[in-house]
Amino acid sequence: MGVIQEYMQYPVIYTYEYKTVDTLEFPDVTICNVNPLLKSKACRNDSLLYRSVKIDNLGEEVTLNAFCPDENSRWMCDRICGDNEQVKQPNEEDLNIRAQLAQWIKETIAAGEMGDAIITDLGHKVGSMVQKCSYASNDDCTTNTGLRFTETVSQLYGSCFCFHCHRRNHTKKFQKLSEEDRAEHERTKREWDKYYEYGTLSSPLSGLVIQLNTEIDEYLPTSNEVGFVVMIHEHNKDYSICHDSVYILPGYTTYIGLNLMTTFNLGPPYQDSCRDVWPQPLKEGTLEGAVKVIDPFVETQQYSRPMCLEYCKIEYLLFKCKCVQNDPTVKINPELTENYKYCKSAKKNECTKKVLYKKTNMVWEARCDCRRECETRRYDTDVSVAGLVAEENTGLGNQTREQQMYTQMGSARIVVYFHSFTYEHVKAIKKYDEIRVLSIIGGINGMYLGLSFYLLFQAVDIIATGAVKFIQKLRNRNLALGQDGNSMSSTAVQTTARGNHRRRWGSVWPSYTRRAPEPLPEVSYYGRQRKNIWDVFKKPSEHAASSTIEQFNTSYGRFAVHYYRR
Repeated sequence: MGVIQEYMQYPVIYTYEYKTVDTLEFPDVTICNVNPLLKSKACRNDSLLYRSVKIDNLGEEVTLNAFCPDENSRWMCDRICGDNEQVKQPNEEDLNIRAQLAQWIKETIAAGEMGDAIITDLGHKVGSMVQKCSYASNDDCTTNTGLRFTETVSQLYGSCFCFHCHRRNHTKKFQKLSEEDRAEHERTKREWDKYYEYGTLSSPLSGLVIQLNTEIDEYLPTSNEVGFVVMIHEHNKDYSICHDSVYILPGYTTYIGLNLMTTFNLGPPYQDSCRDVWPQPLKEGTLEGAVKVIDPFVETQQYSRPMCLEYCKIEYLLFKCKCVQNDPTVKINPELTENYKYCKSAKKNECTKKVLYKKTNMVWEARCDCRRECETRRYDTDVSVAGLVAEENTGLGNQTREQQMYTQMGSARIVVYFHSFTYEHVKAIKKYDEIRVLSIIGGINGMYLGLSFYLLFQAVDIIATGAVKFIQKLRNRNLALGQDGNSMSSTAVQTTARGNHRRRWGSVWPSYTRRAPEPLPEVSYYGRQRKNIWDVFKKPSEHAASSTIEQFNTSYGRFAVHYYRR
């Protein structure tokens, strides 16, 4: 019964194996400058930092608020865009300004595609940052950056670009294409798939090599870091800055070696089940909050558990506090910013802290059914660095120390490659199926049946042995006791084969003077009746006297038994 009960719980076991292939698909590589905005663009008088604008979002007029909309906040823009030497130095208010600027970028992105376009326009461009690029040793990716790189937007770093993310441009419009356009799309897709097949291990430089310009002269004064952040993630899936990021130092070449690990999980009803699509209640807005929080473009992408947990938390906060989370790490539905405000007031902040207190990912997973993905690809990274001597560094001897520092921090190089074509594959399989359950039950029954026969035969053997011993003991006891209960002793004397025979002592010893022994008493015997040897030792007849002699004819000869009563 235990096997059947466990079978009904749908348990799984995991197998670990290593597979070797000839080629591997190259992952998506998203690159962001840690400085979110270009100073020359952000500090224009007509930029969104100073002036609010109205945009059209899906047929509705939406207002994008400026970062410094009034005189009370103008000091922040003066700090960001000031030109005097005092402004360039670190300031104790920079941390607060950076936090408010990051929140403003998130609110602008949440407005929809127009907000993305504005942040992208204010940030670093792929054409100005990518100085050199090669893939598969001999391919120059700088010739057509529009095909090889896709501009994206990060909630934290603003404008970014991605290598091998070009399919996302076609995903949303694919259903509206004609048959000819779809065929052309499929042909282009196959060509790109072949292009991104990684098939050589000759050297790390056989992978993706990009030399980047930090554009440090365009950094905001509030930016206290210089460099890039690189996210290496599964193709056609969003990245997680916490899980997938590697920070790139300026003035160095950063080598990022990759080891692929794939995971395959089972769906319901098995334990630790997975899912491939977004949860329907969260997608359609049928939870307690009754709002759609997932961005429409995100819905077209593959399901991601970390994003599902974040959306679930945002929806729960809307339901409890009627406001939008201040620092969402995912793109929310643009309609939310029209119907709800961000949780900035003291009352809303207090509500947020109270609602989210002790809420873990397990709570969000149970509430929104945010199970893990059925198939995942994870890239373990091995990072090492080496000094970089860029072409711009050749004239450092004629520069001041500050100029030399800025020149050295002006470039960075990234090398992304695979360590090997052997990858780890983790697969969840059923612990029990029908055949396995039947075989286990049959084996258990066979074991118990064999044990039962063994115990049965052992019991029969014990009973038979005990019975024989008991009979022998009883027989010995009968020999020692008379029929009337008195103890008897007997002496058996074997006689000759002839009947009543007495020795003639005179003829045997005629010359001896010694007295001849007395002849044996004359006893009757059973001449023709033969008894078993054991019958000799039976009790005498009931009328036997205190001392009597009985003679028996047995198969072993004639015996005379002399009984004495004690």
